[in-house]
Amino acid sequence: MAIAFLGLGLALNATTAAAQDSDSPNRFTLSYQVGLNLTAKFKNVGGFRPLGVPRYTLDGDQYNYDNGYVLVDASGNQLGYTRYWGYDSSSQVPGNGTIVMNRSSAASDAVSENNNDDPTHGFLLAYNRELLHRDAWSLELEAAFGFTTFDIKDDATLTSSAVRLTDVYGIPSGVNVFPPPGYQGRKSTPGTVINGSPSSSTVSTILNAATTSGDRRFSADLYNLRLGPSFRIPIGDRFSASISGGFALAYVESDFRYNETVGITGVSGYQTQQGRGSHSDWLPGGYVAASLSASLTKALAITAGAQFQDVGQYTHTVSGKQAVLDLRSSIFVTLGLSYSF
Repeated sequence: MAIAFLGLGLALNATTAAAQDSDSPNRFTLSYQVGLNLTAKFKNVGGFRPLGVPRYTLDGDQYNYDNGYVLVDASGNQLGYTRYWGYDSSSQVPGNGTIVMNRSSAASDAVSENNNDDPTHGFLLAYNRELLHRDAWSLELEAAFGFTTFDIKDDATLTSSAVRLTDVYGIPSGVNVFPPPGYQGRKSTPGTVINGSPSSSTVSTILNAATTSGDRRFSADLYNLRLGPSFRIPIGDRFSASISGGFALAYVESDFRYNETVGITGVSGYQTQQGRGSHSDWLPGGYVAASLSASLTKALAITAGAQFQDVGQYTHTVSGKQAVLDLRSSIFVTLGLSYSF
């Protein structure tokens, strides 16, 4: 995973001039934290299984097409004909001595992007230890733990392509009276016959024919650890500025659920699919931050700040559906209180 150590944060860590001296080398900061630019996308949305909305003949067998059936009759399709067939619409009989049957499906390939729960809320606890002190600057070691929680919801209706198989069956020339739409032939009962095997089969892709409605929900707790050097520069007696950067490690604990209803244009009925699962993972990366300061007392200071962090992407998969949390350009803004000793 490529980790980008880019970005700029702003943190106000109030100190006094005495707090900047080596006799106060330690500082704790507790801050309220707001997370921004934490986005998620949902992948592999939708999907429609062929004949996933089952229909049955009068003899109890399942249709083998969306708009009809052509099955083997009691004679075993003697002479290549069958009377065990049925169809739905007059559009299936183009008038050229054939009847058309269709079977449709759709892949689970719809995507919903740029979903977020901005701003998210949490806290940050930081510890700074002075390692080297000079009149114009000081070098510190910074360690911090942050927590934020978020809940990303998506109820957008998505469209995707469908795949349609078209089988064409011949009507024997001796058939003078063709049954009307809605005809359902029986396995053993005499009736009109058609060819038992298709004379041609084609597969076509139909753009935006599959529609997925419903909702997807991704909620997570995000724990952040960071460690790195910090340079602090005094500005007068009451203020200071600092910049820091280094290693970041995130732990994500998430819950992902979905509830979808999928339909295809021209196909009667819908398919529903649901799922839910929990997951967790560690994500390493990096961060950068910078600061100004103003003191309240010798030991206490009010703080405010921001941090840029990149720990890559987090993926949660449930039954092939995916929620992908993008943590490559997260921004955290803080406001709190620090204590030097």
